[in-house]
Amino acid sequence: MEKKPTNGDSRHKLLDRALSRHQGRPEALIEVLHTAQDVFGYIPRDVLAYIAAALDIPKSRVFGVASYYPLFSLTPPASHTLTVCMGTACYVNGAAALLEEAKRACGCADGDEITEVRAAHCLGSCGRGPLLKVDQRTVVDADRDAVRREVAAFEEHSHDD
Repeated sequence: MEKKPTNGDSRHKLLDRALSRHQGRPEALIEVLHTAQDVFGYIPRDVLAYIAAALDIPKSRVFGVASYYPLFSLTPPASHTLTVCMGTACYVNGAAALLEEAKRACGCADGDEITEVRAAHCLGSCGRGPLLKVDQRTVVDADRDAVRREVAAFEEHSHDD
């Protein structure tokens, strides 16, 4: 396999540094994928092919590893992320209804690319639940109105761009 040179994009330079640091060892695949995920925000298909060539391993193996682990994403991230804590304390306080409200409010079932709705096992503040993480900010004692306000703010912000 022939490795194509990366372009002048600084993200590619960071990836090249990671590949160089691991001296092209195939066993460094997961570490290199972590770097790619960190610098690109997801792992584009051309980057998967580039990593395969640089580590001299089949593209299918690189894709298989990247698609197996949930911490890697092969699609560009949404503009906003809304995470509902589904830990026991949050769940018994109505988190399942918040998750459904979040999906309904953002239209995620319709392929909305503005907001990604996720469920988390625990967000670590069990006494203040249910918890809602809005991008990097946490909303405590969340309710359906809070979900609707946050999604409306996302939509309003996206119309300002």
